[in-house]
Amino acid sequence: MPARKNIFQGILSALLCAALLLLIPWNVYGETAREEGEIAVVCNPDPKDRLHLRTKAFGSAKSLGKYYNGVAVSLLPDSKAGAAWAHVRIGNTEGYMEAQYLAFGEDALQVLSAQPEVTVDNQAGSGLNLRAGQSIESPVICLLKNGAKVTVMGVSEEWLHVRAGDETGYIRITGTSPRVPYTYGVPGVSNAQVTHRVNRAALYAEFTDAFWDGGNPAAPVVKYLKTGTKVTVADAKGEYCQIQYQGHTYWISRYDLDFAER
Repeated sequence: MPARKNIFQGILSALLCAALLLLIPWNVYGETAREEGEIAVVCNPDPKDRLHLRTKAFGSAKSLGKYYNGVAVSLLPDSKAGAAWAHVRIGNTEGYMEAQYLAFGEDALQVLSAQPEVTVDNQAGSGLNLRAGQSIESPVICLLKNGAKVTVMGVSEEWLHVRAGDETGYIRITGTSPRVPYTYGVPGVSNAQVTHRVNRAALYAEFTDAFWDGGNPAAPVVKYLKTGTKVTVADAKGEYCQIQYQGHTYWISRYDLDFAER
């Protein structure tokens, strides 16, 4: 009988432990579930920097735009405290941001906004359409007439993600004043270095329209550069930058470069 009693107690203890583990939301791994709808704020150490909103939770994923300090983001249910990336929504756009550059709770209240203001100034029409997405096929929310002032939350290569009164959406960069740059110093000449997110970066001898985002470009790789290598950026086309390195000119994916923006 004592043996059977010990076996029964052992089974009961195991079941209780299993039940307790189910009630602990990930904190044994250092990640606890955040509340749905919790608000965080973009908080780069340097206010001039902007934070990428990416399609996936890794540094080389496609960027949906760069966002300024002070932009509020809504955390989605699968975001975990302690995780490297946060799944967020800005307006109706969802993506991933590096959590170390977001402020949470009371810290979020201390972040000073670096969001610039621009004026709608479309020389080819009476204003700009505020759209739901970054495409001329996206639904129109409203027409912003010339002279209207909007707050820029984020910028991509062709679009601004703006707040206009109670509405948020996208407008074309062309037709706004002053012009907000997507990448500081490009085109033109600026300094950059191979990002810490890649062990080495491929250099190409020429630019071709056959470059394919996420796949192998048509141009042959002529050299690799190690992480931290400093280069000079001379020009940009789409997802690629023309750089000068040791007296030679190459092309490199802009995602393999670090312009101090995360």
